[in-house]
Amino acid sequence: MTRDPSASPSARALVHATADDLAGTGSRYPDRVAFIDAGEPRAGREIVAALDDDYAVVLVSDDGRERILTGRSLDATQQTWQSTHAAKTRRDERNTGRDRSSHRDA
Repeated sequence: MTRDPSASPSARALVHATADDLAGTGSRYPDRVAFIDAGEPRAGREIVAALDDDYAVVLVSDDGRERILTGRSLDATQQTWQSTHAAKTRRDERNTGRDRSSHRDA
């Protein structure tokens, strides 16, 4: 059985976005955007391809929730993760150092 592509969450979001543009109410999306179904097996590859081509991504879940991803937002997320990871590593190193020193004193 073939699934109707117009029934996908991303297709519904695209239809609403197009209707908003035609009605003149303005779009809440960036100019260059790809609508991707979050539940699709190839979603990760599609996200990477879209971002590599300088498109923003509207990731649409089955229940209609949307997340807008941009290269800029992902860069900020990566920087936050790297900072958090570095701080945790330093904390772990300090804690490990304390544990070793307490073993030496025993």
